[in-house]
Amino acid sequence: MKKERSLTLLLFALGAVASIVFLLLMKYIIFVTIVLIMTHMIYVLKSHSPVKESSTKLNACIVICAHSEEKVIKRSIESSINQDYPAMKVVIVDDASTDSTPEITLEYKKRFPDRVFYLRNERNLKKFSSVIRAFENFDADVYVFVDADAEFSENFLSYYMPFMERYHALIVPVGSYNESKNIITIFHTIEWGLLSTIAILNFHLLFHGNGQFVKKEVLQFIKEYNLLGTDDGAILKGAVKKGHFRFIHPFGIPLKEYATENFKDFVKQRER
Repeated sequence: MKKERSLTLLLFALGAVASIVFLLLMKYIIFVTIVLIMTHMIYVLKSHSPVKESSTKLNACIVICAHSEEKVIKRSIESSINQDYPAMKVVIVDDASTDSTPEITLEYKKRFPDRVFYLRNERNLKKFSSVIRAFENFDADVYVFVDADAEFSENFLSYYMPFMERYHALIVPVGSYNESKNIITIFHTIEWGLLSTIAILNFHLLFHGNGQFVKKEVLQFIKEYNLLGTDDGAILKGAVKKGHFRFIHPFGIPLKEYATENFKDFVKQRER
């Protein structure tokens, strides 16, 4: 009886010691992991700082591809024409819209004839084919692709264009302007935040289609090697890898877009 009790106490003591050691080890692992992540974050943020704004003379062309976006397109056009970066133009490619998108766009073109330009697809070509049309018709050093529902600050180009002196392509962090609408928009915004953070820390290359800065050499490479498709993120990823272009996910000003509020909008956003 005494032997059984002693054995039980011994096993209990060993279990307690093992539990304490395990907890201490886990705390150590968690602590070390946090330190490593923070160190990596500091390194990335420092290495991702832009060069001085005055050092870049690159011309920018903001390309907005729109298919029946009458409810939201004013956001992206207003954000684009209000940029404080001087060497830029805005090209809206109307991808066979059936609503009042053409009329809205042409009104801006009339008001800003030296800055806003318009192209029309008579049939729906999808986003990246529309991007290539803009590339073929308007010359620039850097093409900036934004969705029709995008919204961004007036120093958006001034902040990111200096990066393009050193890189061939970059994708900006993404957020939303309607994150508090309902539970779907909250989760969608959190998803964007997590994916952007993972990409900025170089844990994973994220190629989404909104907020891309791409040099014309990359677009020329895509056109020459016929890398076109329906997924613009996958197209850029393929070009960067095959062409060995320098790419970066910088830390900086987020581009805000519409977070989907229902399943119908979710599907539509991915069809653009």
